[in-house]
Amino acid sequence: STKCLPILVVKDSAYGVIDSQVVPNKGTKHPYPASMLAKAIERRGLPNIILRSDQEPSIVELKRAAAVDLREKFGLYVQPEESKVGDSKANGFIERAVWDVEGMIRTLVSQAAALHNTKIETTDDILTWAVRYAGQIITRARRSAEDGMTAYERMKGHPYRRALPVWSELVLYMTVRPEQTKQRREKLEERYLCGVFLGLHERSDSVVIGTSEGCKVANVMKRLPENQRGDATLLRAVRGTPWKMTPTAQATAEDATALP
Repeated sequence: STKCLPILVVKDSAYGVIDSQVVPNKGTKHPYPASMLAKAIERRGLPNIILRSDQEPSIVELKRAAAVDLREKFGLYVQPEESKVGDSKANGFIERAVWDVEGMIRTLVSQAAALHNTKIETTDDILTWAVRYAGQIITRARRSAEDGMTAYERMKGHPYRRALPVWSELVLYMTVRPEQTKQRREKLEERYLCGVFLGLHERSDSVVIGTSEGCKVANVMKRLPENQRGDATLLRAVRGTPWKMTPTAQATAEDATALP
């Protein structure tokens, strides 16, 4: 069940990139939140990092764990900092990001409900992916009124150009390694499978696909004809979360930290 699980939102002041994730618990009881936070910071490529939050004990504990992760795995040093109680300027920066994420989640869920003619419940695994994709699409598509650029463009130096399906849309997918020959790929054409588009793999820009057997990272994706993009049964059957992509498999330490 994903009901009432906390959401972690991270936004940097240099580019405005937003990472948003449902996490299995507050603090460090599960390894995923600290790993997710550390990877989100490392991807920015910033040399000097002040990690600011409010004074809630669970988030302070989480920041400390992420700082250790960053130092040990990436050689990055982070300075944790807590805003003062009632500091509206400091808190307003991230509160606006939270509002933006919440608004985008509502939009994505509403679009999915209309596309598949069904209701997405708070207990559905797929809702965790709506939260994750909200930050991804805001970063890639929302332009600032100040400079006309997206956060992705400010960080990468160029706009995001890939055409993406609607979140939750049914697509055809196949995991094909880039080194495979054209002839080999053609032989694999018949092995395309149908799944639900859930978002992006941050490092490779591969796509995350949802199925009844779990969630998978795919290198190749094709859109279906417009009248075949919705199916309530397939949507509601999706299982798996960002911290446990294959729910039937035995959990390992790697499962909690594998998805960038």
